[in-house]
Amino acid sequence: MPNRQCTSQYIQEQPTPLLSTRKVINNMSTTTTLNTDYPTSANHATALKWLSAISAFDNEANLALRAPDCRHTIIPASLGFSPNMSNDEWLGVVIYLASVLSRLDLKPIEALVADKQVTLWTKGTTEVKPELRDSEEGDWVSSGDAAFTLTFNDEGRINHIFEMLDSAQFHQASPFMARAAQNLSKQGKI
Repeated sequence: MPNRQCTSQYIQEQPTPLLSTRKVINNMSTTTTLNTDYPTSANHATALKWLSAISAFDNEANLALRAPDCRHTIIPASLGFSPNMSNDEWLGVVIYLASVLSRLDLKPIEALVADKQVTLWTKGTTEVKPELRDSEEGDWVSSGDAAFTLTFNDEGRINHIFEMLDSAQFHQASPFMARAAQNLSKQGKI
């Protein structure tokens, strides 16, 4: 992520390895956000590994980063996920997703790193497996935002995940994933 120095006349971009600093000259304010390409702490690195494991549907790697008592909450509640899912409950969600999706890309856009917490803002794309599509028409590929706040224990393992999904994207993609799951069931694979 480049360093952006803003003036009233132009934006000048300069690459920086760890930080992106936005300076607004007119009112002398400065904000700094972390560049997600370069982890700045062990917890930040773990958060990026966790995100990669989700995108790869690598459940073993994902669970290895989570504490045994990790809890996962997905909001808004209107999406219908159980609050404070255990690792096993959350694994059921991921296994379902892996059964109907050929792609789940989560790209970090920005990170906020604190002592024992990392928040990742991501852009995500999901794509239903082509063999499970029952028509050429429809939104079998969808994109949206998600934010994850991961809290870490003293051993550096994730002990709570607070996930905020783009509800509009979720509601757009859900019917197509449900149809894919029905088609998978008809094939006798569920």
